[in-house]
Amino acid sequence: MFCHLNVHSHFSPMRGTAAVEALVKRARDLGMTHLALTEVNGLWGFVRFTQLAREAGLKAVCGAHVLAGGDHDTPPAGDVVLLAEHREGYANLCRLLSRVHDEPDSDIVVLLKEFGAGLFVLCPDPALLKRLAPIVPADHLFGELRPGRDSTPLLKTCTELGLEPVATGEVCFLEPGDAELYHLLRAIDRNERISQVPEWEHRSAAHYFADEAELHRRYPHC
Repeated sequence: MFCHLNVHSHFSPMRGTAAVEALVKRARDLGMTHLALTEVNGLWGFVRFTQLAREAGLKAVCGAHVLAGGDHDTPPAGDVVLLAEHREGYANLCRLLSRVHDEPDSDIVVLLKEFGAGLFVLCPDPALLKRLAPIVPADHLFGELRPGRDSTPLLKTCTELGLEPVATGEVCFLEPGDAELYHLLRAIDRNERISQVPEWEHRSAAHYFADEAELHRRYPHC
């Protein structure tokens, strides 16, 4: 059974549009048994999410989408999804997120050397995946296939490193038509016109809460 492992709600500051209630309902309606909430650089909606997931009969997965490094004009150098395996992992995730807020230019590799115990790491970038391979156990490190990215380089790197790929939807909104609202939020956050928002900040309509069949169609190799 497919489980979305990279999901933003509207608790992610200007990087998600869907209410937690709507995300949980969609997962339940699609027959999913588990759902992760991975807000950007925080655990903003997780308490409410766990309450709603429990009521809906879903197993809640705790995580965060960590963006570290980069600035207004360049994409984050560290872009990974971290999922807590157990209590120690949750504690380390909280410590890592606190460090990111204190030191936004932190190197994610250095952070995971210090706080990586008990965390599953999903990484979409082949170069970063190679840097992480020596410090993250192979059974806790995965190549993350996201919409809008050429999967060939990442799959090749996974094969070279003996790692498994994981397909995620990087869910930023509930429906395909919500992409325009997402782009508006990014423009507001950056204090720019929509036309000025760089391409790396955009998310296509494919970043909606898709069902399992759609994910299988996108990634038949997973």
